[in-house]
Amino acid sequence: MTINQATAGQAPDAATASATYAVTTNGPQKKITAELDSDMPDGLTLNATMAAPSGASSAGKTELSDNAVDLVTNVTKVRGSGLSLTNKAIATVDADPDNVSRTVTYTTTNN
Repeated sequence: MTINQATAGQAPDAATASATYAVTTNGPQKKITAELDSDMPDGLTLNATMAAPSGASSAGKTELSDNAVDLVTNVTKVRGSGLSLTNKAIATVDADPDNVSRTVTYTTTNN
């Protein structure tokens, strides 16, 4: 994602990337977490939103950091596909303009 536009006198426009994901489980309750390989620098935020499969719960838009955060909980015996996953990068006017690269790791574990 590239943040490269702004309205004069305002913060840069956010950049959004969308994808889909699939999940299949038949065991005990699971959850899906996400974490960055390192925190975002000052002035930059990365949010993630994952749609929940049937019967599960989505945390909605959640800020990511180098600590795992729950995005979807209470995933039980389900097969879901085509579920939306959206990442949104937000910059303030104080953000460092250099290139920033982060890896997001999504993990499914027991609740």
